[in-house]
Amino acid sequence: MQTFTSLTPDGLERLAEIFAADARFKDPFNDVHGLAAITRIFEHMFATTRDSRFVISDHAVTGDTLFIRWDYHFQTLKG
Repeated sequence: MQTFTSLTPDGLERLAEIFAADARFKDPFNDVHGLAAITRIFEHMFATTRDSRFVISDHAVTGDTLFIRWDYHFQTLKG
């Protein structure tokens, strides 16, 4: 879980430590397949927000499926 709680724009390659190349990532806004698509989600997040951080409140692992409940804290960038 530390990969998410310590994620930075310069450390997105660390996503490969927890996602398989053909992984699926689903949240209320996205439903993508593949590490490249997942990485783009986080690149966009960092490009459009500041002070982004995740607070993980719960997680569960079943086989090769990971469920994470988190709160995402951020500030929007002002145009």
